[in-house]
Amino acid sequence: MSPRPDVSAQRVPQILMAAAEVIGRRGLGVATVAEIAEHAGLSKALVFKYFHNKDELVAALVGNLFEGVAGPQRRPGVTCEQTIREWAADIAVAIEDDASFPAIAAELLATASRDTRLRAVVQGAYGRLRAELAALIAIGVAEGEFRAVDADKAATAIIGQIEGANVLRLVSDDQPSLGQAYVAGIGLLLDGLAATRPAAPPMA
Repeated sequence: MSPRPDVSAQRVPQILMAAAEVIGRRGLGVATVAEIAEHAGLSKALVFKYFHNKDELVAALVGNLFEGVAGPQRRPGVTCEQTIREWAADIAVAIEDDASFPAIAAELLATASRDTRLRAVVQGAYGRLRAELAALIAIGVAEGEFRAVDADKAATAIIGQIEGANVLRLVSDDQPSLGQAYVAGIGLLLDGLAATRPAAPPMA
């Protein structure tokens, strides 16, 4: 008899997608593994084959949502500033294309503030993102594109602007699109980083 095929590569994303949709709709405290399994079209026992309990499933979901966000990757001939602008625009598109992401991200971040295991996963993801962004800013400083700044603090400010825009969009009905919010907020930060800033308009 031939061995049964390993379908883990399909099952795990299937379960995590269902978990994101159910938790985003019902809330982390209310959603159950049974509901997630039903939404995924699987048995509860099969879900427990891949995740031993709800906490393990939620930790995997947090990792899947946040660790998948990569820092800006500079292409040859592209400035550091333009790389950051394009990277932020791509993030905005990805989030706006996933209707469930804002709600599930807010739910999981709130839980991570109280749960040390989840907090460690989120901190690791943000730490990697901040390091990648800071490395690019440091290159911009070294090449004379950006003025001499603390690259890590500048990276933290950019990430904070992104997360702030995400939260405002989630709780307010009259906010601009994420793309517009990122362009405005990150644009101001990048203008401040520029080694040569445009002159201020003359006083009236």
